[in-house]
Amino acid sequence: MIVISIHGRKGQGVENAVKTLAKAAHISGLHAQSLFFQSSKSSKEWGIVKMDKNFILSKQREQSDISLIFEPRNDIKSVIANVKAKGIVIFNSAEKIVIPALKKARIKPYSVDATSIGISRMNKPLADMAMLGALAKCFNKITLKSLKSASADIYKDAGSSIDEGYKSVR
Repeated sequence: MIVISIHGRKGQGVENAVKTLAKAAHISGLHAQSLFFQSSKSSKEWGIVKMDKNFILSKQREQSDISLIFEPRNDIKSVIANVKAKGIVIFNSAEKIVIPALKKARIKPYSVDATSIGISRMNKPLADMAMLGALAKCFNKITLKSLKSASADIYKDAGSSIDEGYKSVR
């Protein structure tokens, strides 16, 4: 089973990313389970998408194989602590993020300027679709085609943002 966690703040499209990713997993022939959470005390949002070839029965939170961090200014130490060794973290950042805890846990960091892509492609400061495009580049079980198909009923112009996120991740 692959567990992908998505972390951000309200208004960045975390909930849409969770829904789109789960739908894209189904389109790709995987079983998926998605959970979305909002903090009642802050603007933080997070979600989990579990995917597997077999039906998923577990409803508990598990360590992530991959984490998408929409807001790197949030407290990310707890997010990183929940990523499995040799996992992947994708940051929404124009600059490369260097955190010693990543290297210590052998977690591979990537970054993409997803908010700028959202503004230029969809005229909205949403990081969701560009971050999913970056995920498709780093995780080959979800294709660009399945992401574009899954996002079609959420955003009209999501495809170009997904493509740009795919091309821009480093």
